[in-house]
Amino acid sequence: MRCDSFVTLWHFDEETGRYRREIYPARVYFEGRLSKSGVKQDSFYSGARGFVRIPASFGVKVSLGDYIRRGRCFDAGPDRIEDLKVSKITDNRFGHNPHIKIFCGRASERS
Repeated sequence: MRCDSFVTLWHFDEETGRYRREIYPARVYFEGRLSKSGVKQDSFYSGARGFVRIPASFGVKVSLGDYIRRGRCFDAGPDRIEDLKVSKITDNRFGHNPHIKIFCGRASERS
């Protein structure tokens, strides 16, 4: 799979009660219907909803309610206003392009 960007994923670790930051190469998409209200940067629109595909070979640990941000970010925890919240996860490990597909949206919206 062609990865054109990176994403920072904050996974909530229930054992420690803290968010753990991981950075993965990914393919990032935003919904077209929200692109008119977004700002275009690096040929992508900063919409309020979208999805991310991460190659399955990276062993991604993600669950509902985690936070994700496009690009490499080294903050200790997620910014709940700017980051997108994980609302759905699909495991597509079969075929020629195995990947994890993560659907995300603003935390203030119902997903």
